[in-house]
Amino acid sequence: MQRQLVCVVPVLGGVAGKAAMVPVQRVGWGGVLMTALVYGNGSRIPQELFVLHYDRCDLLIAADGGAYNVLEHDVVPDVIIGDLDSYTGKAPAGTELIHKPDQETNDLQKALSYALERGVRRAVIAGGTGDRLDHGLNNLSVLQEYTPRFESLIMIDIFGCYFVAAHDQRLDTYPGQTVSLFPLSGRVDGITTEGLRYPLHDETLENGVRNGCLNQALAPTIRIRHAGGALLVIIEH
Repeated sequence: MQRQLVCVVPVLGGVAGKAAMVPVQRVGWGGVLMTALVYGNGSRIPQELFVLHYDRCDLLIAADGGAYNVLEHDVVPDVIIGDLDSYTGKAPAGTELIHKPDQETNDLQKALSYALERGVRRAVIAGGTGDRLDHGLNNLSVLQEYTPRFESLIMIDIFGCYFVAAHDQRLDTYPGQTVSLFPLSGRVDGITTEGLRYPLHDETLENGVRNGCLNQALAPTIRIRHAGGALLVIIEH
């Protein structure tokens, strides 16, 4: 089964100004919460990128200290959830504050689980990468864990878009766009690509043996297929 996935990115200069510091009514699909923007406590994304995804979401969830990132964008989250060891303030007007002290799951897991409970089927994670390598690696593990539970789950940062590929994945790209492949499960077998500068033909990527970083798209659409394992795709904005 093929899956088409497009990483939505902003056009430079395409967004003017900032949203107001008030809860904003966003239009969903038939009144059903379908798409969430989940903001973690990592590095803040550029305002243009935030506004682009915020305007397309039905629910804005802050994972604990990610609330401070959201507030820096001059909006308030619909929900702040986590063990609240980072966010110590009161809930802004219009925001639900949910304390989940469980230490068996991290704040991103709590936020994604909440999104699923609310009926979200597509989610974008911001603030999942940053200065802490351990946090970033853990969040990539969470990305792998929760991908099967969503129709679409991606992570974004200032560089690009991260997601776990379907076994047959097509992507809209532009010539010269950086595309990196990483064996998130340790080893990924049977990788075949179309439309990349350095193609793979039924080949294997394995941590400590061979990686697939810094490939390039040659065409408006590329195709990536693999037989087994979790394949992380990192695509430049």
